[in-house]
Amino acid sequence: MLLAALVLAAAAPAPPERYDYIVKDFVAGALERSEAGGKVEISFSYRDNGRGPTMKESYALDKDGTTSAFRCDGTTTFGSKIEERFERAAGAGKWKTLIDEGEAKTPGFYVPLTSSPEHMAVLARALLLAPKQTLALLPAGQATIEKVRTEELGQDKAKKKVTLYAITGLDLTPVYVWLDDATKAFFAAVASGPYGLIRSEYKAYAKFLGILTKQADETLLVALHKKTRHRIDAPLAITNVDVFDATRAKIERQKTVYMFRGAIGAIVPASEPLAKDAYVVDGTGKTLMPALIDVHGHEGEWTAPFHIAGGVTTVRDIGNDNEEFLALMRRVDDGTYLGPRYLGRAGFLEGESEHASRGSGLAGSLDEAKRWVDWYAQHGYRQLKIYNSFKPEWVPATVAYAHERGLRVSGHVPAFTTATQMVRAGFDELQHINQIFLNFFVGPKDDTRTLLRFELVGDKGYTLDLASKEVQQFVALLRDRRVAVDPTLGAFESMYRQAMGEPSPTYGMIADHFPALLQRSLRQADMEATPQKREIYRKSYRRMLDMVAKMEKSGVAILPGTDGFAGFLLHRELELYVEAGIAPARVLQIATRETARELGFDRLGTITPGFCSDTILVEGDPTQDISAVRKIAMVTRGEDIYYPAEIYAALGVKPFVPPIAIAPPKP
Repeated sequence: MLLAALVLAAAAPAPPERYDYIVKDFVAGALERSEAGGKVEISFSYRDNGRGPTMKESYALDKDGTTSAFRCDGTTTFGSKIEERFERAAGAGKWKTLIDEGEAKTPGFYVPLTSSPEHMAVLARALLLAPKQTLALLPAGQATIEKVRTEELGQDKAKKKVTLYAITGLDLTPVYVWLDDATKAFFAAVASGPYGLIRSEYKAYAKFLGILTKQADETLLVALHKKTRHRIDAPLAITNVDVFDATRAKIERQKTVYMFRGAIGAIVPASEPLAKDAYVVDGTGKTLMPALIDVHGHEGEWTAPFHIAGGVTTVRDIGNDNEEFLALMRRVDDGTYLGPRYLGRAGFLEGESEHASRGSGLAGSLDEAKRWVDWYAQHGYRQLKIYNSFKPEWVPATVAYAHERGLRVSGHVPAFTTATQMVRAGFDELQHINQIFLNFFVGPKDDTRTLLRFELVGDKGYTLDLASKEVQQFVALLRDRRVAVDPTLGAFESMYRQAMGEPSPTYGMIADHFPALLQRSLRQADMEATPQKREIYRKSYRRMLDMVAKMEKSGVAILPGTDGFAGFLLHRELELYVEAGIAPARVLQIATRETARELGFDRLGTITPGFCSDTILVEGDPTQDISAVRKIAMVTRGEDIYYPAEIYAALGVKPFVPPIAIAPPKP
């Protein structure tokens, strides 16, 4: 009976429906759905932070709930073109996108490269119809669905039961969707905050459903930490190991390093006898170095474990939903979740506008901005991040006020101003290499709250003469005022270097470690460009690399951060610094000791007796091959020991190296 009911629910015509896209308490867009003659039409668009997707989609279903036809046209978040088709005929499924095309004669559910969130409800219904609630996917993979919980919303005649489902097999983390319990129609896809889509007439429940979705993640994350966390209540000796001395940017050969109760102990020649009560790791052929620091995170529950697996034990969150982030911090700090140290966190501060990023810290006046500064200082934040829509006339007073409260100030460059103006107004740090380049190209009427902040740099960046007086004066201004730069080169690489359908220049070299559908998505370019324009973009990106090398050589503090794929993107950021012309040993020094000192992270960044035992053990010598930082056999974060291979395997990533053995003391 249930099977028949689901088939009827999937096939029955539905009245037009509207879903609101919620960003906190703001409606940033909508999804509209209509159905006629067995065909569903979707219109989906939203705008937050000056960007967002716009798409028209249609689909039809077979009796088993799988897609018989699908079409999507539009643009992605950063403006690249969407043009996707799928059709099943005579038992064969054929698809064509801007990055691939193919045919499969085997049954399966076609997962679009790009689609609205509503399409996850289509997959959910098909999975509920499938034997063992598992389906083969096209082009590749397999998905499974699990019921999480059912809730009753509303009162009296407006009562509605909705059920949360978790779909696994699509990505590295579960995908959640709420369905109307009676019809199995799409009801919501909303994260804690709230952020996401919900039926318009029930949008008052968005926050509640977001919290329940978060609770589903909590169960998985608690289990993950219990499974992967290891501790030894005795000295740990890593012997026969080469040690990266971050103070001198050199390798010290054949050492034994002792760690005990969260701190570095003795560092002695490997020829010395081992302590009798020590647990021992043989580090032959490996390098022990300080754990990495990512200065540009926007953290969530599922980013945290990927940081640790990637050897990143310290992260500076550079702007977030305050309530969500502080809750995450508590869970990591008390050991409930697997995650890095969250130090030097920055409070987000944005101005009200149609292009605003509508998270926490939205200010409509200078007085309100100062109240946010007070709140951040009172809650232990050590930095302020000013954003694109912040009113330029408020900047000097806000910076001075923040400095009085002991906060560093960094940020994007507010629209209609320049980086030079912000430095002179008192900024201590600038985020993103495009914000540096806009300094030389932005005009008084250029609105950089939009995608123009990326397009203008791509179009003109290659023309910037780094030897010009204008550039020399700007770099000297940064150096003389001790203004640091967090360039996030990796976050822009695919935007400027990747053509549609090409392997990702950022992740292509490790893509085979990811699930098949994720590998496919990595071939989609962020920004639309003709072949001619793409060549211009690539030249502009090369100039960005050169600028980072120039700033570093001139004495400007470079802070490695990502603003992207936790753990993996920091490795690429360091590779890009080497590509820019900075020696690998110097890059490692920047990523550890120099960053820790610049941001005031005490007892981190070097392998020094008495310092925190935050280290990574990598195969090979990263001072010769920077990519060795990916091959991590073991991570220590204070008293905790982790094997990236264990974490990756639990999250659906093929490990890069096997875990290393720890030998107990000999009796």
